Order: sequence, then C-alpha cells, then structure tokens
Amino acid sequence: MLLEERLHEKAKELGEYFLKRLGELADRHRIIGEVRGLGLMIGVELVRDEKKTPAASEALRVREKNAGERLLDRSWGSLWMYSENRASSNDN
Repeated sequence: MLLEERLHEKAKELGEYFLKRLGELADRHRIIGEVRGLGLMIGVELVRDEKKTPAASEALRVREKNAGERLLDRSWGSLWMYSENRASSNDN
C-alpha cells in the first residue's frame, strides 16, 4: 500500500512545501526561532528573543489551539513537533 499509493513521495513533496511555507512565516515572525524537519515530520522552535530564549508557554498555547486538527503533535519545552496524519494534497 505504501509503495502502491506513493505515500513516501507524497510525504517528501508535502514536507518540502510545508517547510517552505513555515520558513516564510519564520521570516515574518520573530517568535519562530527555527524550522526543521524531514518529510511530514516537522519541528518548529518558538523563542522569546534574539538570544533564543525558549518560549515553552507559547508552544503549549499553539498546541492547545490546534487540538482537534488533523495534526499529531507533541511539544517539548519550546519545540513543537507535528506531522500530518495522512499523506494528502497541499490543497487542504
């Protein structure tokens, strides 16, 4: 099924798209200290200042705000990790 539906290719393509868009957000919002990932497993580090002081409470608020969405997420301190629960199109 994975190979038949090319899920690995879809995950790579969507991950690249998602990283690009999150990078654009990081350019506009100082709270995003770093965006990194592979495929659809992506981490966003939230920071409070240029010294990259972890923004743990803000990361928790992001997680709570996105509860119930199609994302499977975890937060550790200021790092918010998430991955899409299926390989879908970037139109969603």
